[in-house]
Amino acid sequence: METWMQFFPEKVFEPELLSDDLDQNYADEERLSEMIGYFAFIAILISCFGLFGLTTFTAHQKTREIGIRRALGAKRRDIIRQFLVETNVLSLAGGISGFLIGLLIVPAVEVLRKQKCKQTCLTIGSNFFKRNS
Repeated sequence: METWMQFFPEKVFEPELLSDDLDQNYADEERLSEMIGYFAFIAILISCFGLFGLTTFTAHQKTREIGIRRALGAKRRDIIRQFLVETNVLSLAGGISGFLIGLLIVPAVEVLRKQKCKQTCLTIGSNFFKRNS
C-alpha cells in the first residue's frame, strides 16, 4: 500500500480480480448471443408455420385432384404420402440451398470481421471532402 501511495498519491487503491473484469467485458457478448438464440428460435418457429401453411394450401389447391384419385381407387395413405413427399422435397431443397448459401457467406463475414478499421468515420468523411474540393 505504501508503494502505491508513493507512485500514485492522488488515486485510491482499488484491487480487482481479473476474472471480474473479464466477466464484465464479455457480458454484452453473452447477452447478444442469448438474443440471437431467441431470434433463431422464433425464425425456426415461423418457418414451421410456413411449411404447415404451404402444405395446407397445396392440399386445398389439389382438392379436385384428390377427389378424382379417390374416385379412381387411390387409398388415403397414398394421397397423404404424396403430399408429404412433395413437402419434404421442397423442405430439403430449401435446407440444402440455405446451407450452401451459409457456407459461402460465413467466410466473407469472417474476413470482414477480422479487418481492422484504421480510420474513424470522421477522418474518412474529412478525407472525402478534401479530395472533392
